[in-house]
Amino acid sequence: MATPRWVESLNQPIAIRDVIDYLMGCLEDEETVGETLDIGGKTGWYYLNFLWQLKADFLPIKMVVINMFRMMLTG
Repeated sequence: MATPRWVESLNQPIAIRDVIDYLMGCLEDEETVGETLDIGGKTGWYYLNFLWQLKADFLPIKMVVINMFRMMLTG
């Protein structure tokens, strides 16, 4: 499976329950009105790690990371 380069980006996955808790907390705190807040889990994962785990659990295929943008420029 060919994957775009962005799979090498670092993410901080967060549980839905935690997102709801954060949002409820923002609704209860007037200091958050008009503010932009970032939320995320405690650990960072590369998106590619999620794909590798998915592949290991469910998909009997090969994965290769390619730079799609560079291919479009040269192709």
